[in-house]
Amino acid sequence: MGLTPRECWRRVRKEMEESSHHQKASKFLVPSPAEHPAATHADIVRDPAQERLEPARFCTNEGVRAGVTAGAIAALTSAVPVLVGARVVPWAQRNLNYTAQALLISAATIATYFIVSEQRILECARSSSYAAIEADRAWKSSQPHV
Repeated sequence: MGLTPRECWRRVRKEMEESSHHQKASKFLVPSPAEHPAATHADIVRDPAQERLEPARFCTNEGVRAGVTAGAIAALTSAVPVLVGARVVPWAQRNLNYTAQALLISAATIATYFIVSEQRILECARSSSYAAIEADRAWKSSQPHV
């Protein structure tokens, strides 16, 4: 009697697991120090390109954090007048449906997010750039002139 589909798939799955386990055991590449399980933080050599990217990542994270905070405040401060006005002002009652109210609130929120995050990213990048220039100047001035 032949195999049922369930038994067939169990056999195929078992063969695939065995072959993938065999491939893991016979790796050709040597793992880097960062991949080695016994590596400590001091053993890992940092890539200079990654070190140059850290200030950019930090500035981007600061910008996102500031943008989200300002966007949340803008959402609250724009939602109250829009929602109250849509229920109190006769023109707004006739002309502002729920979609229009949502668009007004979200437009204010999105604009605030992008403006504040861009300002914070540029401010952080500028300050880190000036700090790097000053550190470079201090290092050069401490070196003996030949």
